[in-house]
Amino acid sequence: CDPNPEHFVNEAHLDCKDIGVKPAIIHAVDVNFNRASCETTVETQDSTAPKMVCHNGFEMQLDTAEARLSVDIPTLAGGSTDNCGIDWDTSTAEPAVLSCN
Repeated sequence: CDPNPEHFVNEAHLDCKDIGVKPAIIHAVDVNFNRASCETTVETQDSTAPKMVCHNGFEMQLDTAEARLSVDIPTLAGGSTDNCGIDWDTSTAEPAVLSCN
């Protein structure tokens, strides 16, 4: 009789692409190679906020035709990191467009 059987899960390496609830099978094996398993679910969460690095002192030229400047977030916040990556397409800056008005 083994009081501490070895346990392992069929999805042992979950990462950011696995966010959410996923099915998993847990297997146990004792010293006599007897096996048992059960099905369950595992919820993977990303609760770590991005670490922002905002650069100061940027000089940018206004568009001469419209006297406007669109803010490029990756340029202003380059060096920012997140454990699951930053989606710059859904990130925002306020204001997003600067003008002489």
